[in-house]
Amino acid sequence: MALPPSITGIPPAGSSPAAVQSGNPGANAQAVAQVREAIQMLSATLPQLPVGSEMQTAVAKVVADLSKKFPEQDAAPGVQMSAIRDLAQRAQQQQAMQALMRQQGGGAQGGPEQQPQQPPMM
Repeated sequence: MALPPSITGIPPAGSSPAAVQSGNPGANAQAVAQVREAIQMLSATLPQLPVGSEMQTAVAKVVADLSKKFPEQDAAPGVQMSAIRDLAQRAQQQQAMQALMRQQGGGAQGGPEQQPQQPPMM
């Protein structure tokens, strides 16, 4: 004997769920903007990779695939600017943490200091 859906939590075959989760439109727009930023960052690395190498081919394929799924027109300008601002703030916070670690002796463990690369600003 089969248990009723109220006990199993599984709807009967052929039925549809009572509510479809649509998500938060603001969070969706933010996610699209972040993916668009990632596409731009990956695109900026292509000229630095050896032409025809496996790495360059893989990055180019990822950029092409993501660009198809997240076209430019899907990005909202205001959200895109927020994503850029958030990225810049994170970079500044990381630089501050690295400076603090160097002052405390945590970053002075051999080798010259390296400055982290900041993403290109549009």
